[in-house]
Amino acid sequence: MSRSLTVGLDGSRVCAEAVRWAAGEASRRCLTLKLVQVWDIRPDVHTPLVGRDTEYDRPGWSPRAVASRVRDAHPGLEVVTGYVCGDPVETLCDIARKEGLLVLGSRGLGAVAGFALGSVSLSVVAHASRPVVLVRAPMESAGPSGPPSPERPAATMA
Repeated sequence: MSRSLTVGLDGSRVCAEAVRWAAGEASRRCLTLKLVQVWDIRPDVHTPLVGRDTEYDRPGWSPRAVASRVRDAHPGLEVVTGYVCGDPVETLCDIARKEGLLVLGSRGLGAVAGFALGSVSLSVVAHASRPVVLVRAPMESAGPSGPPSPERPAATMA
């Protein structure tokens, strides 16, 4: 098993909480933190549904930008980044099979859009052969996402 913890990045507010949780866990366990962004080459059907509850910030959510913020918050933590092209569910399931532990935000699009289109995170949990941690954003997370902080959001092992 790999001595790493991998986070799937999607640029959503709840993803910020997943990064915070994963960085804290990786630091405590002396693991490498891998930040991966999966690019789906199919037409983007989600963009019209992005609203205030998701508040995507694409440039600020590149794996390199997130890695920089994590390194600032967790000096000494080894952080590696990657981009993968493919179907998000299939790719993340493959990552979960190969890596030590996969961490995802519980919802990227929000409740209504996620229900209508299907949730990547729930699909990954349903199909992954290894454990996946889903991290929820706290209820008071109404502000924009920011750099990782020491606070630990709620996490669910699936």
